[in-house]
Amino acid sequence: MAASGVFGVGIQETVADIFHLGGSLIVVLAVISMEEPMRICRYMNILLRLAVAVAPWFLGNSPTELSMTGAVLGLAVAGLALPLGLKTQYYAGWKSTSNSSRMRAADTQRVLSDGEIKTRVREVLYKNMICGRKGGFNYHYTKPSPQRTSLL
Repeated sequence: MAASGVFGVGIQETVADIFHLGGSLIVVLAVISMEEPMRICRYMNILLRLAVAVAPWFLGNSPTELSMTGAVLGLAVAGLALPLGLKTQYYAGWKSTSNSSRMRAADTQRVLSDGEIKTRVREVLYKNMICGRKGGFNYHYTKPSPQRTSLL
């Protein structure tokens, strides 16, 4: 995004607009594609970066150094977006390969003892009181009565 300013291209030029808008969109797509269900966004990022890398060559008023920098950075970002890595987390009811989620799944399938049930009910009640929710398990708010004091 800063390449057009480094090479002295005015902000009004089309090349500067392409680099500013393209750089911003690349960052947004990179953040979106960090979640594993949205990994497909990496391919959109590759297409966008290749378009930003090629566009300055077709515009006649861009410096050669800026065009070469855009091409090198575009190919670098496209190359970094290609390796997807190993999937370790899944969402929407899919199985996960991490041990902690397996332990959580085993924990939810076992029968709770009376002590554990009471502890969890107390936790829910405490959270309801902290959050200011009324209702719950016989939790009622009563306004304290004013105390009368004598001045004599």
